[in-house]
Amino acid sequence: MTHKSHKSVESSGGVIFRKNDDQFEIVICGRVNPTQWMLPKGTPEDGEERDQTALREVEEETGLKVEIITPLKRVHYNFQLGGTIIEKDVYFFLMKQTGGSFDRHDDEFDTVRWLTERDAHKFMTYETDLDVIKTAKTAVLQGGEFDFH
Repeated sequence: MTHKSHKSVESSGGVIFRKNDDQFEIVICGRVNPTQWMLPKGTPEDGEERDQTALREVEEETGLKVEIITPLKRVHYNFQLGGTIIEKDVYFFLMKQTGGSFDRHDDEFDTVRWLTERDAHKFMTYETDLDVIKTAKTAVLQGGEFDFH
């Protein structure tokens, strides 16, 4: 019987939103090969708080300057990397754009774009991202404070 090691990791990211007429839109990041669409997120640098990580990673990956509106949701999942089981927590924040542009995004993704929430199910690679997008829309519509749960 093979013994697998366990490791816990954390990252932070954001849902950048805007209302365009009656549409709720969010920013997504995409890769061509293999095709993947996801929300921007990444791992902390030494000494960074979750909100600092989210702001830095979102700016790097999208090219947009953003500000945090409220903590949104914690997503937990497991995956295997080699012989190690990785337990990951991702902390998402609701954000709005304050400047920047997509042409400033780093090379981690091939493209960054606005997407209507109602079309998210056609693009998003991960079901957990769809859940986070739904939570973000609810937070915006209710105008309430959310917290990680």
